[in-house]
Amino acid sequence: MSKLFTYENTSFIADDYHTFADASSLGLFDTINSFETLEHLPFPNKFINNSFNSLKTGSDFIVSTPNQLVSSPSCNLTWEFHE
Repeated sequence: MSKLFTYENTSFIADDYHTFADASSLGLFDTINSFETLEHLPFPNKFINNSFNSLKTGSDFIVSTPNQLVSSPSCNLTWEFHE
């Protein structure tokens, strides 16, 4: 089971991005936020598809990733944990 936190009508869920097993048991979501996650995933499209399939119609999917041109203008930077 994922670790579930709550704060005034908000749930924070850690789950397997391949399956969304725990999150899917909670129904559809109003918003999904993912901060600095995609660059760590071997198959980010799977996470994006699962996220969109877990949203109510008209909901928001908020994503942030590092900007390579800012983080590494020379494009020579490699990060050990980034795919």
